[in-house]
Amino acid sequence: MTNPTALKTTTPGNSNADTQAADTSPLDREIATHVEQIRKQAEAKIEAIHVVAKAHRALTDAREEFARIDKQNADRLAAATAAARRAGFTDKELAQWAISEPTKRAPRRSASRGKRTRVADTDAAEQTH
Repeated sequence: MTNPTALKTTTPGNSNADTQAADTSPLDREIATHVEQIRKQAEAKIEAIHVVAKAHRALTDAREEFARIDKQNADRLAAATAAARRAGFTDKELAQWAISEPTKRAPRRSASRGKRTRVADTDAAEQTH
């Protein structure tokens, strides 16, 4: 089987007329059009995924940097609070400066709060009407 997208070349045994007729057949033009369309779609996808990857990398790097700086600041505050306790402050007096660790939020429920019916129940109800 021959490759329909392969370039046809003139060889000593072939005439130019045969090659041109084969190059311009409707099937060859249709295939070439499809190949070009697929190639453009693939290039667009490749470009888009590069943009997605770059944005994801930037977001991840920024979050990691924020977490690192936040940890440093929390450690400094903890050290300062410990020094203040040693200096005579009570926990009650230092309460306004206390920080709480971030809590993990519970997953949210879906917006739909109505009674859910099974597909089989709705199909049976439709058949009886």
